[in-house]
Amino acid sequence: AGFNDFSSNFLCLLVDKQRIEGVSEICEEFEKIYCEVTDTEVATVTSAAALDNDQQFEIAKKLQKLTGAKNIKLKPKVDASLISGIIIQYGKGGSKLLDM
Repeated sequence: AGFNDFSSNFLCLLVDKQRIEGVSEICEEFEKIYCEVTDTEVATVTSAAALDNDQQFEIAKKLQKLTGAKNIKLKPKVDASLISGIIIQYGKGGSKLLDM
């Protein structure tokens, strides 16, 4: 799959204006706005081993209930230095700590 015309034109504009190095920040800001509009809470979930789909679904369901958000987007990370449990970070500062 390729880019649609709008996306392709936008990327060409960034190249023409020598602003392509800012595409990463543009994507981050777009994601923030999109999440606000769609009532989506983004959460980073760090665990000692990869979480399967069922585990991710259960975590998302609990976070949805906890936050009241319509949608939850998980960003799973693996940190082998964790002995057990998971770390869930969400919110604007990523500073919420949960014991689920």
